[in-house]
Amino acid sequence: AGIDIGPVVIKEDGQSMTRYAVGGSTNIKIQDQSMIILPHNSGCQIAKSAANSYAPDIFVDYKLRNKTFSFTADISTVGCSCNAALYLVTMPGYSSDNQPNPGKDGDYYCDAN
Repeated sequence: AGIDIGPVVIKEDGQSMTRYAVGGSTNIKIQDQSMIILPHNSGCQIAKSAANSYAPDIFVDYKLRNKTFSFTADISTVGCSCNAALYLVTMPGYSSDNQPNPGKDGDYYCDAN
């Protein structure tokens, strides 16, 4: 079950768009509608609208070919032997029968697409 973390403003093609962070932890925070704060061992996805549960049609499908993607990450509190990473994957993940697959966690994540 996804948790609606809150709205975040993301600049897309020069326009400020309100999107929604959805994740599996209540410890994820949004600051000033412009910063997603992720605690250790957490993650979130960007949704088109507020959602309190995962569904295959909630995710923003960014088309990044021939575009610039930039972000700022404060990794000052990430300790040694920790991995702070950003994954860009197509969501939802699909099964071999070409149907959306919620996966073992129910979040439609699949980095094997």
